[in-house]
Amino acid sequence: MLEMKTSRGPIDPLQVAALEQYLGHPLPTPYRQFLLEYNGGRPKSDGYYVWQIKQHVLVDGFYSICEKPADSLLVHYAIYQGRMPRNLLPIGWDPFGNQYVISLYGEDTGKVYFWHHEHEYLDGREPDYHNVSPIADSFDQFAAALVVLP
Repeated sequence: MLEMKTSRGPIDPLQVAALEQYLGHPLPTPYRQFLLEYNGGRPKSDGYYVWQIKQHVLVDGFYSICEKPADSLLVHYAIYQGRMPRNLLPIGWDPFGNQYVISLYGEDTGKVYFWHHEHEYLDGREPDYHNVSPIADSFDQFAAALVVLP
């Protein structure tokens, strides 16, 4: 289960509503609740094992609704526009520049993925899911699946 070492939360629901208005889509409810309670931050552990995908993952942190560019959800949303499918919102990162993303709309709304920056198109092609790996069907499932490495 996801435990936070540091966070910026709780946050005013009006700030989350403003983010949703800016994005043009509501946030999936479990992720919205995470923002309201924690507003991003750093997990207690950076190393986890996800049993559903039988894979080790590193989670450096989760983006926040804040002014600090390094931690800002909006700054990273802008950075990755045109680099990943339009429906994906970067919500966190690993130590190597890869992103944890959540789908805001479409058939996969609410699903959490790992976006591999090493395999992104650099030749002007429209981004697709070729460098995106599924992790969980929801943010709650993602948070619950994170088992701290010994």
